Amino acid sequence: MTVTATIDLSSKLGVIRWQQYRPTCMSFAFSECHEAVKALPKLSPEYLYRAAAGRMPSWTAGGAGLSLGSAMEALRLDGQPDEKSCPYISAEPVEVPPLLPTLPLSACHRATSVADHMNLKAVLKSLQSGRPVGLLVRITDTFVNANSDIVAYSDLLPSSENHCVVAAGCGTHVNSGEQYVLVRNSWGAGWGNNGSAWLPAKYVENHGVAYFEVQ
Repeated sequence: MTVTATIDLSSKLGVIRWQQYRPTCMSFAFSECHEAVKALPKLSPEYLYRAAAGRMPSWTAGGAGLSLGSAMEALRLDGQPDEKSCPYISAEPVEVPPLLPTLPLSACHRATSVADHMNLKAVLKSLQSGRPVGLLVRITDTFVNANSDIVAYSDLLPSSENHCVVAAGCGTHVNSGEQYVLVRNSWGAGWGNNGSAWLPAKYVENHGVAYFEVQ
């Protein structure tokens, strides 16, 4: 370990999950933030994904995933039941809009959220207040191939698609003093160090697109 954590909220967030081969990273990130902020049991990213996709006129099965606005709207209006009520599946829905299970209103936890363009200071302030933060970032070659606890900075962007992770902490490099952000991915335990890794602050500032919080 070459980064010393000053804040680490990982214990609030549970087990790292794997989104499999689906564009569901945003629903996983919202779910983790929602669970942590409200101290809720495991919520259903499947339900949130389907609800948000249904609010996107442009959504198509196997497409690029969700828009930030659709996920925020679905969280506020549709909410999320627990995982058992709508378990995650490996296949994308084929019907348009995606079907949702019929559940009583009381079964779904609703929440408001805020989002803005990437602002590292705002992200760090939220972490200092004990709130995990969703990050929408561009993914570099070093991010895709991360196999240790630190993602090296790179400007090589092999894909034009953005990706969502959860900022769960911050720290400094023991040698350089450089600031890092601890992120949790939804690519399973094989990514980074058991599913999480340190991103250089420079990465967040230069490749970050937006951030969001659940309230």
